[in-house]
Amino acid sequence: MKYLITLLLSLLTVACEQNSREPVTSPQGAPTEAKTDSNNIFSITEVDEKHFRQAQKESNNGSFVDTALIKKSSGKIILLIQGYTRRDSFLVFLDKTFPDNEEADITFQYGGYYKKIDRHLLVTQHYEHNEYNLISNKGTKTPVWNEPQFTKDGQYFFCLRPYGLEGEPVGLQIWRIKKDQSDSFDPIELVKILELDQLLFNPKECLWNKQGDLVIKAGKLKDNFYPKEPSEEYYLKLKYK
Repeated sequence: MKYLITLLLSLLTVACEQNSREPVTSPQGAPTEAKTDSNNIFSITEVDEKHFRQAQKESNNGSFVDTALIKKSSGKIILLIQGYTRRDSFLVFLDKTFPDNEEADITFQYGGYYKKIDRHLLVTQHYEHNEYNLISNKGTKTPVWNEPQFTKDGQYFFCLRPYGLEGEPVGLQIWRIKKDQSDSFDPIELVKILELDQLLFNPKECLWNKQGDLVIKAGKLKDNFYPKEPSEEYYLKLKYK
């Protein structure tokens, strides 16, 4: 386990900041902004199952999601977008299905509206994988790995990505929510402060404890390749300094 922790600590040194202003494709071809910063410091330690169970009882995970705001109709999801021309006042996501080739199907699911960040979650379902995007009311999109889980104060959220298909990320992202009322275009910015994509462990469950640290229940990736063998589980605590 000490060897695993050492490897994870080396991975954490690549923690980055990246803002999220990536517009949804539109006739205007709105610009993309991005920045990186490696000044964030994380630490990771092993904890026992008792620590994890206690954290479960005290968990501050919050979703703050309204899943009923937008309804899908006739294979179509329509999001109202502000600040563009009248022609671009809506974003339309229409399912594409092919009766003779289901592997080419692309369908959309509405994941809900998150008031804390003023974003809609759109899930794009492909034959063998799903894509998740947080879409603002201005039309910008933020690709994430899964549904966001917020701290109680709504200042951070994480997206967990367990092992799925070969080539997909395995791990988690941590995002910070920055608010700037002087920004008339979008006063809420989502800043990715950590993206941990690795093949050392399979994250099965993750939660915020009352101190604001992340506690992770993990399994070894070999459990996915050899399901008949006894599984191995362990618990980690990820702290952002």
